[in-house]
Amino acid sequence: MANLATHGVSLPDSTATESDLHRAPSARCADAQVGRGSACDHALVAQAVWDHVEARGGSGEQPPDALLDAAWHGKRLDAGGTRLAVERRTEALARVRAEASDATRPDRCHLTSLRVYFDDFAVARLDDWAAASTELLLLFKCAGAWRIGGTVGVGADCGVRQRRFNPRTAESEVLEVMQLYYESVDRGDAGPLARIFHAEWHMKNFEGGVLVAEDKPTFLRRVDGIPLPGYAEAREVAQVEVVHGCLAHVRVDKPAVPGVTVFNLVRIGMEWMIIDKAWSSAKP
Repeated sequence: MANLATHGVSLPDSTATESDLHRAPSARCADAQVGRGSACDHALVAQAVWDHVEARGGSGEQPPDALLDAAWHGKRLDAGGTRLAVERRTEALARVRAEASDATRPDRCHLTSLRVYFDDFAVARLDDWAAASTELLLLFKCAGAWRIGGTVGVGADCGVRQRRFNPRTAESEVLEVMQLYYESVDRGDAGPLARIFHAEWHMKNFEGGVLVAEDKPTFLRRVDGIPLPGYAEAREVAQVEVVHGCLAHVRVDKPAVPGVTVFNLVRIGMEWMIIDKAWSSAKP
């Protein structure tokens, strides 16, 4: 199995060894009886990420179907930055069973970022510096186990090929799209949302203890003509991350709940489009 320390992951506490965290995090956490949002959650999420990477590379101990949630979508922007390819869970499982993917070799992947929100939602970033590519993973705790709910990947060549791209304006362009999103939902106006949502847009969250994915047409029908005054109030942009000039990740907090919503956007041609929304909030 992969060594967490070699992939940019800090050990949650000084008493744990790397093998303790990597080989049996669930057992270790049960013994420690740690609370929500603790180091235990980070160890379990990191384990789920590496199980996923190793399964795709053909060297994992966990079967791929135990790691991908039924609501999973895998998305990747092509090298020209003009088309978003989307793979469903059944398609991914069939492909992995047919042949291992060298593009996801565990020895080339580095877990460079890991954020756990509350006790059931996490975002991880994997970088393959040899291939100059990045993947963001949305993870959810389903029935007590962390599972991959969605992935999106891009390569550095997507941004390089955009001649008019100016990295100094990327964050402001992304925030303009986010402002339009919140204003449109506030007004109940689906028109602007239809323009800034990619055709493969999905919103993922828990309903009745099950992870569900709502697609673009369903969301637009639900909000169209139904204003939600104050929807954008008491929200704070906590993070904006732009990767290779063509992938953006935005985190929006609602401290009063408290709650966290994250968005993934891709740059198709010259336009930023939202492809993923996922959220979670504090539990009673």
